[in-house]
Amino acid sequence: MRNGNPCVIVKWRSERGYDFKQKRIPQWRDFRLWIATILLSQNLAITRILTANISRRFGKTLLKR
Repeated sequence: MRNGNPCVIVKWRSERGYDFKQKRIPQWRDFRLWIATILLSQNLAITRILTANISRRFGKTLLKR
């Protein structure tokens, strides 16, 4: 799961969130937690993509040297 695509994990989490919303009206705390987890997972996905791109660029420059 660690090597999997982070975007898939985000999609799965958001789907679970919507499912959870339909079952019962969420309490404010639960809703906030749900938003926080989705935002966090999206941020992780974005940072992973950025770090991958940066490491590739730096890797190329280091190889040139």
